[in-house]
Amino acid sequence: MFDTAHVLFRQTAGALHSVACDVLNEDPATEEHAARKVWARKILLDNDGPVMEADRWMWSMLTNYVLAASPTTTDDNIVKAVVIDLLPIMLKQHQHV
Repeated sequence: MFDTAHVLFRQTAGALHSVACDVLNEDPATEEHAARKVWARKILLDNDGPVMEADRWMWSMLTNYVLAASPTTTDDNIVKAVVIDLLPIMLKQHQHV
């Protein structure tokens, strides 16, 4: 498990929560909406959901060169953009677990 006190971990958990809220409000015609909605509910219905999911995402988050280069000073909006970019990949990985 990653250090839950690390700034990037906390930013990732916050971004995951934010994106999950966005998914619940997205157009049902969005590609993979059903799977995205299941994922979002999992995150939002458990108080530890964002933290547990952040732990699963951290290595993937660090594949982004901006985050890897400055994991303590990256802007929240960049972290959220990386979560949005990785969501389709992470959903596919989760289906095979």
